[in-house]
Amino acid sequence: MFRKDFKWGCATAATQIEGAYLEDGKVLSNWDERCRKGLINNKDNCFIACDSYHRYHEDILLLKKLGANAYRFSIAWPRIIKDKKGSVNKKGLAHYHKVIDDCLKHGIEPFITLYHWDHPLFIDKDGAWSNADIVKHFIRYVDVVVKEFAPKVKHFITINEIPCILDGLGHIETQSDAVPIKRYKNSKSHLIVLRHLLLAHGHAMKIIHKYHAFGGIAPNSVACVPVSKSKKDIDAARKAYFDIVKDDVYAISIFNDPIILGRFPKRYFEVYSDKERPVFTKKDLSVISEPLDFYCQNIYVSRYIKSDGKGGYIDIGYSKKIKSGYIDWNRVTPDALYWGVKFLSERYKLPIYISENGFSLDDHLLKNKIHDKERSNFISKYLRELKKASEEHIDIRGYFYWSLLDNFEWFKGYGPRFGIVYVDYKTLKRYPKDSYFTYQNIIKHNGRNL
Repeated sequence: MFRKDFKWGCATAATQIEGAYLEDGKVLSNWDERCRKGLINNKDNCFIACDSYHRYHEDILLLKKLGANAYRFSIAWPRIIKDKKGSVNKKGLAHYHKVIDDCLKHGIEPFITLYHWDHPLFIDKDGAWSNADIVKHFIRYVDVVVKEFAPKVKHFITINEIPCILDGLGHIETQSDAVPIKRYKNSKSHLIVLRHLLLAHGHAMKIIHKYHAFGGIAPNSVACVPVSKSKKDIDAARKAYFDIVKDDVYAISIFNDPIILGRFPKRYFEVYSDKERPVFTKKDLSVISEPLDFYCQNIYVSRYIKSDGKGGYIDIGYSKKIKSGYIDWNRVTPDALYWGVKFLSERYKLPIYISENGFSLDDHLLKNKIHDKERSNFISKYLRELKKASEEHIDIRGYFYWSLLDNFEWFKGYGPRFGIVYVDYKTLKRYPKDSYFTYQNIIKHNGRNL
């Protein structure tokens, strides 16, 4: 069973839903610039998106009707800070006060993400996360936001998906499946970017604690699943999950271990040479390892692992029979939630929230309805696995489906639809999908009906 106080909700990100890209004092962001340069699929842009900046009340009412008691959304950094001096845009703060107050009015607890890949364009032009200056800019921004909202908001998430930022989504103008080491503006290696992200996170956690709030971080990963229940295969999957392969930006222990355990794993020093590794002082590690109050994980998919019979592992990849969503990587592997949280809980011993989990489809409106059976099945199957983990006394505190709304899917534009609510991008009207009602029924019974 899930906890009685389990947090049921949905997640969104400012760039993906808000629109109003130049309203009320907001400055241009890195994503606004990418859109203006025509770098998004089909020349799509985030200028209007779902217009949630104006329609937030409607979206919060959808959450209330769903039965959600929590909502994970992000603050748009470019709405808060206007220039390099750190000048504050009071209209931006006022907007998020309205969103927070509306959530609280309807019994929905806000979980605020401080950085979900968008930052002011003036920071981007200086190299973004490849430039050490971003750390001081981030500290200034976070202090403004947490000081302003901590009296109302108790849960803050520092950074969303470090691996995707390392892969370029937060600070370079193109997306590639290749590791973008040579594509950073002001650094020779993605490890420099990692250093800045870790320091920014650590300082943000100290600020969160200064204002008596709770903080966590939300990385993503491909969970490793054993091909059998044998101890050898389980040990192999665990080893694979926390292994470090050179230039693999999705190696979870390379950032989780210094954040949570206060040290880099031994494998890090084996894989990267002294010349490749940036310097981390004892003071740096002390900042980076400011204790987390909770841990978030974005999990969508898994990869399957078996023992090599020698204490190592063999990655056997995916079965061709596994169903994918609109986006190729969005494969249906429900056991990702069970094994993902099991291994994470064993290693890090923190309360866990699933901060993202969702399925992309090419949904079509038919007589004002969307019959998305595949998404409904996805939600039920994944939550069944999460429930299994919970029943084994793993400390799972909540689940946020990605996403409440169909939205701007970064470089892929408006093709993939992840929402349980359909958005007509021409009229901006919202239509709850069949999956919305599936999730609603699960929430109503606190998962007992899974």
